[in-house]
Amino acid sequence: MATFALACGNKKQPSERDWAAALASADFPAAPIEDEGECSAAHPGGCQAAAKAIASADPAKAVALGTIGCNGGSRGSCVNLGIALEYGRGASKDIGRARELFARACAMGSPWGCNDFAYSMNEDEPVNHEVGYLALVKACEGLPYACLTLANAEIEGIGTAVNVEKGASRFREMCEKKQGGACVRLGQLMRLGTVRDPDATFGQWFEKGCALDNGDGCAYAGVGHLADPKSAIPYFEKGCGLKSGAACYQLGAYFSDGLLVPVDKPRALEAYRKACALKEVESCGHVKALEAAGVLASGAPSTSSTPSVTGSAAPSASPAPPVSAERTK
Repeated sequence: MATFALACGNKKQPSERDWAAALASADFPAAPIEDEGECSAAHPGGCQAAAKAIASADPAKAVALGTIGCNGGSRGSCVNLGIALEYGRGASKDIGRARELFARACAMGSPWGCNDFAYSMNEDEPVNHEVGYLALVKACEGLPYACLTLANAEIEGIGTAVNVEKGASRFREMCEKKQGGACVRLGQLMRLGTVRDPDATFGQWFEKGCALDNGDGCAYAGVGHLADPKSAIPYFEKGCGLKSGAACYQLGAYFSDGLLVPVDKPRALEAYRKACALKEVESCGHVKALEAAGVLASGAPSTSSTPSVTGSAAPSASPAPPVSAERTK
């Protein structure tokens, strides 16, 4: 039965490691029931909560508790311990050991472990896309956002053969499960002609994403109604409120240039400031120009409900979401 001994160093695991076999390994203790009780070798189920409670104040002790929990079969302890070693929190940074822990958690059935393992494979030398794909398949069983990354990989043929139909089907399924990002990605692919859907326009998929509170979906939907500011602006307002830099930028442009609406420089400045804070670099220049002209911002753009709009959107092209797995910590 495998156990984990804390080691120092910043070594990477060799690329010849049989990661596919590691992900399928069953050489681990049965997973304990996770609770908030004591953390000990006899009761590893309490270690994840115990380590989390002291992680900020005493990261080294949290690593020690996580090691006990992981060796006792706690999947959550293995994932959190892997993150600690990946970033050098409470112990020396050790990416190789972190990857081992993610693989172990994945093999024990943790979708978070599988997702973090897939993410870590992007840092391998060379990148092992095939094993990363296998991990994402397992992660998708329990993590919706892992399914989005998996669908992108299938459409683009990263780690697996190109299978546009399979990836698109996965996006449709996740959209129906109220994952707004999946709706938006499907709209992007339809707009580019990569995916066809006889039952819906790409604009309708953007609007579905917006209705599910995906800010970029609102930005795309709004761009599809540029000729009608009464219907477009509410989309941009909602998207900006949902922290979409693109939506904030569009809102700023509307009011700065008077695009089919009265010029409102204070409102434009407020929107551009939000866009700049959300890494829309071009908007930062507009902020400087408006401030130099002596414009003072008014109230922040407010969110609003998605209006009922028919017809297809025609947004400008934007980069696809990254194919690498996402991280949440």
